[in-house]
Amino acid sequence: MKHTCNPKLFVSIITILSLPLITACQGTFKGLVKTSSETLPKVSITANAGYRTCSDANGEYTFEVEEGTNILIYRKKGYKLGSRTEYVGLFQTKTLSDTTLNPSTTGKEIKGNIGASKPGVKVRLYQLQCGSYTEIDSMFTCSDGDYSFSGRPDGTDLPDGTYKVTVECSVCTWNSTSIENITITNSSQYDFTGAACGAGDCIWP
Repeated sequence: MKHTCNPKLFVSIITILSLPLITACQGTFKGLVKTSSETLPKVSITANAGYRTCSDANGEYTFEVEEGTNILIYRKKGYKLGSRTEYVGLFQTKTLSDTTLNPSTTGKEIKGNIGASKPGVKVRLYQLQCGSYTEIDSMFTCSDGDYSFSGRPDGTDLPDGTYKVTVECSVCTWNSTSIENITITNSSQYDFTGAACGAGDCIWP
């Protein structure tokens, strides 16, 4: 059978390939994070689908998220996890009421530092269940390199148990990317060592 090329089809394919990529339907949240007495800088904030940002030196933040209902998670070492559910429309910029974080006084916080002032490093939390570690949460660092897991989005504390924390970033290396046998009843800080980070943004597997 003789194969022929349809010029019209060829032109149509070229036209489609030359079109700009269409980004996700997005809106924008703006807000401020504080304690009962002062604003909080370098708070790690995440929304649906991996959208993320950090509060600035004045505790303020602005970031694009998916259109629709988003669960916003706020984390900072030494403070209890904060969360809120908010809706934003397509191309809407929505200013939220202030978010207040309270000190983590229960001791049920797994915290530490990645050993580098690198924003965007992904830190994953695993819990030992039935003899193997299962991922239960994750977050991204701000420029101070701190991480914190101090509760669940529903407001409950982390359960007692044994945990593991890992770090991931395509432009960073560590002596070890995992710290295991962490007990929730121990309020010690778990820091990663030997960090060496290059320029550029983190990419994760």
